[in-house]
Amino acid sequence: MFSVALAVLLAVGSTSAILADASPVPAATAAPAAAATAAPGPLREIVYKIAESDTARGTASDYGGTDTGSSSGWDEGKLTVDVLQVLSGDILAVRASEAWNSLGGKPYSAVGYVAPDGTLSIVSGTYSVAMTAVLPYVASGFVTAHDMTVGTNWTLTSDADKTHYMHHFAITKINGADVTISVDATMTSSGMGMFPTTETDTIIYRPGRLVPISGDMTTRVRSSNGTADQTVTHNFHFERISDTKDP
Repeated sequence: MFSVALAVLLAVGSTSAILADASPVPAATAAPAAAATAAPGPLREIVYKIAESDTARGTASDYGGTDTGSSSGWDEGKLTVDVLQVLSGDILAVRASEAWNSLGGKPYSAVGYVAPDGTLSIVSGTYSVAMTAVLPYVASGFVTAHDMTVGTNWTLTSDADKTHYMHHFAITKINGADVTISVDATMTSSGMGMFPTTETDTIIYRPGRLVPISGDMTTRVRSSNGTADQTVTHNFHFERISDTKDP
């Protein structure tokens, strides 16, 4: 996810192979990497329950005819987000770790920066789709820079490693302290046989706490080399289970 739900082009196979494959993350405003480790402890820790599933369907043709096939994988676990510092320009220095059940609880861990608009930069560590999906929503000005009324919408774009990212956001519902944000996104890469990746998300966000409460994201990736055509559908769900900033 760029910017907001950075889509990950996953190759379906074993769950560990799925988790290890992640798209490049465009850089946020530059900040010294050492700053992320300067604070003695996190300013805030947010813990999410996470789950994902992947399904690949494809066809392959040769002189003998056309074959079809499919494969799938799933996993669940926990994502912990630590806000380490608030840097100049309201950039957040963050540390995140993912512990997935199929990996025996061994976590991925990474350090990076989140710009006020949600642009994400991972500077060290290992990550997968969970971090890049959730971290942009902890940005200091991601939603609060916009009117919190139904019908408000905005678009963010970025480019990295020959890929163009476009995310369109719209506030579709207000329920007490929470707003529902619908997201439609496309990721367009150069290269033979690549089609635009599409993403459709529904995010429940709490402006008063600057935190996403839950989300459901669906990404579809299609590729073709002339004889084989494959579509991978990735579903990701997260929901907050604890937050040190709660009363």
